[in-house]
Amino acid sequence: MKRILILLLALLPIATMAQRVPDNEAILARTIDNSTPYYYPRLMERYIHGDTTLTLDDYHYLYYGFAFADNYRPMESDPARIDVLEVFVATDMPDSLQLLRVVESGERVMHSDPFSPQNLNFLTFAYGKLGNRHMEKVCYDRFTKVMQTIASSGTGRREDSPWHVLTFQHAADFTAWRGGEINNRQVRSRSVEYIQLKTKDMDGNRGYFFDFSRVYMKRPETEKPKEERKWKINDLPIN
Repeated sequence: MKRILILLLALLPIATMAQRVPDNEAILARTIDNSTPYYYPRLMERYIHGDTTLTLDDYHYLYYGFAFADNYRPMESDPARIDVLEVFVATDMPDSLQLLRVVESGERVMHSDPFSPQNLNFLTFAYGKLGNRHMEKVCYDRFTKVMQTIASSGTGRREDSPWHVLTFQHAADFTAWRGGEINNRQVRSRSVEYIQLKTKDMDGNRGYFFDFSRVYMKRPETEKPKEERKWKINDLPIN
């Protein structure tokens, strides 16, 4: 499994992104306003139908706007994710039947975690090996733009300029994309943690700062009642 991940992650060049710290209030205001181009149900419909013309600006609202969705559950595990991982635990080179299992389970993961870099990575690999070039391109485009969106949210090198992510796993995936491997995590504030690497990454960094405020915002005791929500995406088809 590790060799496959390294193979795919290495395909994406690391570039310096223009910084854009996500503003929760501004993102919520624009994604619930159907007069804006960032109205969330329309953006999400384009995303799940494989629209590769979505820009990094669109992804900024897509990724961080998901924090306000009813089906954003960063503390919950998804059995479908386990199904995908079991394939790669069993073998580094799955056969056609195993790849079809990856696709089926990976598409189910899209319901609970549509922006999971790990899942998009696996889907890119599986679709490519199965010869579905269209979906390989779609999933790779999603993977690339999610990573670039996170990269643009801060520098990751200071506590006051962390990278903002939706789940702890996204931070691990992003760290792998940067060429690092997590050694341990250190809490620095109510929302920021420092992830120390086992060895220096390709840029010589020993660790990164991540903002997990959206994860903590969705703890069961802090969730808003469903009737207060402004929009829902649960019923949109994810193909």
